[in-house]
Amino acid sequence: MNPMAARPLRLILTLQTILVAVLPFLVMAVLGAAWLLPQVREEIETRQAQLAKSVAFQVESYLAAPTASLADLAALLPREEHVSGHRQDVLDAHVRQGGALSSVYVANAQGRVEAVVLAGLGPAQNRDLLGIDLSRNRLFQKVKQQGGVVWSDTFLSLVGGSMAVALGMPSQDSVLIGELRLDLLSRYFQQIVTDPQQLVLVLDRRGQVIADRQGSHTARQVNLSALPLVERGVRSGHASQGELEWEGRPMIAGLAKAGSLDWYVLVALPRQVAYQPLWTTLGIFAWALAVTLLAGITAAVLLSGRLARRFEDLAARAGRIAAGEDLGAWPSFSISEFQTLGQGLRHMAAAVRQREESLSLSEAKFRRVVQSSPLGMHLYHLDGQGRLILADANPAADHILGLKHGRLLGLSVEEAFPGLAGGEMAARC
Repeated sequence: MNPMAARPLRLILTLQTILVAVLPFLVMAVLGAAWLLPQVREEIETRQAQLAKSVAFQVESYLAAPTASLADLAALLPREEHVSGHRQDVLDAHVRQGGALSSVYVANAQGRVEAVVLAGLGPAQNRDLLGIDLSRNRLFQKVKQQGGVVWSDTFLSLVGGSMAVALGMPSQDSVLIGELRLDLLSRYFQQIVTDPQQLVLVLDRRGQVIADRQGSHTARQVNLSALPLVERGVRSGHASQGELEWEGRPMIAGLAKAGSLDWYVLVALPRQVAYQPLWTTLGIFAWALAVTLLAGITAAVLLSGRLARRFEDLAARAGRIAAGEDLGAWPSFSISEFQTLGQGLRHMAAAVRQREESLSLSEAKFRRVVQSSPLGMHLYHLDGQGRLILADANPAADHILGLKHGRLLGLSVEEAFPGLAGGEMAARC
């Protein structure tokens, strides 16, 4: 089995301290990705849904003015027709004063237009529209059935050929239908929503765009019913929120119903714009964390090097002790563990020197006894192959054998005394 590979203490301490410094940042990054981003996304979607509700309420408040204007006409026209026969003059004055209504039709109970005025057209052009049959008009039919105020879906206007919406209400035996000026609704959105990046759309119950903040889709045949968020909100009649794609851009959107109008307000913000404050904040934090992390890593490397140098110094002193060197004065340490370890090494060095001195004295005494003994003595030791190798002999041994023991040093017993059997050797000794 191979021994475990040894690594420098400096490297181990550096890697471990860097890991301790980096690990909290990794945990924060994982928690941010798993918890913070979904929370921020939900908050942005909720904010868009709340804005949609607010705009829907203001749309309903804005449409209260043309509703009241048409209600005044509904109350005034029968009386003017009965008293003076000036119904057409009243219509002309009411529409041409520049209100939110672009045109007003007065249809009898059978749906025939008896009076009409369209802003921007002369009396002769208005008379050309008299007698038009509106009996099959969906708005006319709903007013006759419900007997109250009814807002239409988008439809193709009789004049101009553009998309329009209208308001209908009964007036004794007649029905008044007024078309709304959608350009004024778009301008109103620009007043209440000042963010140029914010998309604001008013949709009918079929998902058709009635008006938008920019005015680029107002009175055009744009239908958003295929968008899942719109389809979900219109089908349920409740507010919805989420993401959608508008003109190739991902958006964070909210949808809300405009009260009793059966219209819906869709507000949306480009995802990049919606998340921009978050990215800016995260960028600032990222720079701060990067600087902090760099400082932590630098401090970890410096501290690890400092600790490693102390261990290296102690290890070097231990090696010098093993080599028998005199270390002289020992340094002091500010860390108690290093101080304890240094004291231990210093005591160990003193104990080793004392044992070496005792061993040297014992060896000198033994050598004097051997050298002065009248008995012949040979000293042997074992080599790596287990053989007895002659190491030394006293003068008495040289005299008895008649040999100089220096000639025999390093030889085995068999090599030093060839032919001498073990028994004979034992007998001689």
